[in-house]
Amino acid sequence: SAKPKLSVSTPEAGVHLEPVEVVTPGGSYRFQAEIADDFEERRVGLMNRPTLAEDRAMLFLFPGQEPSIQGFWMKDTLIPLDIIYLAPDGRIVSIARNTTPLSEESLPSAGPASAVLEINGGLSDRLGIAPGDRVRLFASTRAEGEGGSIGRNGSVLTVLAADAKGMRVR
Repeated sequence: SAKPKLSVSTPEAGVHLEPVEVVTPGGSYRFQAEIADDFEERRVGLMNRPTLAEDRAMLFLFPGQEPSIQGFWMKDTLIPLDIIYLAPDGRIVSIARNTTPLSEESLPSAGPASAVLEINGGLSDRLGIAPGDRVRLFASTRAEGEGGSIGRNGSVLTVLAADAKGMRVR
């Protein structure tokens, strides 16, 4: 059967997105991810958003922290999500599938995780994404001086280099 396709969205002004690829036995899927790499961005996440385009995601990074059990919840989150917990090498540790909007139940990872990717609820099942598959980050550059930088303040570049070495495409 044909590989499922993601519909492609147009970026909003002022939203910085980084490409993230989920690699499964059935194919690779490219998402455009907002990066949440500081406390406030991780705290707010995708709360109070009425929609999330099919090809969009949010990638939560924990710079300088050892991999640990991560527990996410859906407080103030209006749409169902698949919460994908990632090991330092980009391997999917576990997935909380099609989560319940507005729930305050903690949804812990099945093992130590150093990053979390949130996509629309149900997409993991539709695309065949499963624990053991891999997520790759792409170190894109922006025109901010010689060679550019990643993210708003370069922090994602630090995370990619230091905490998620195995996740980055070289």
